[in-house]
Amino acid sequence: MVTTYDNQFYHNNVYGHALSLLQTVCEPDDSVHLDVGCGFGRIAEPLTLSLNRTYVGVDADEDGLASLSARAYETHLFLLADLDANVAFFRNILNGRRLGSITILDTMEHLHDPQGTIAGLRILAMESVAPLVVSVPNIAHV
Repeated sequence: MVTTYDNQFYHNNVYGHALSLLQTVCEPDDSVHLDVGCGFGRIAEPLTLSLNRTYVGVDADEDGLASLSARAYETHLFLLADLDANVAFFRNILNGRRLGSITILDTMEHLHDPQGTIAGLRILAMESVAPLVVSVPNIAHV
């Protein structure tokens, strides 16, 4: 069983900092934002409002995805695997849509193969020239 934290969006937490960074490097457009390890996707509403992106949440936790689905966001249940499987899965989700940005926030520490996950997301980000925002929790995070 996967346990997902339901942390709210605040401008001074990881979600707010990630959104601020994306707003700095991205123009609003109709591309896809891929949120890997999205949990309850508390960045979804502020991100779609400010960047006009199609938010897509991916997680292994059904409760978080159910919350996002109830809020009319696209979700995909997926337990991250090896590099090739991850890249194929994300390309399938995009299905020809343009990738505009990716976040993986406070998720790396829960993964079996974090290096392979980042390598796969980097491939997608480079193909689309899309920013990839990664955060890992630590006690010094402000």
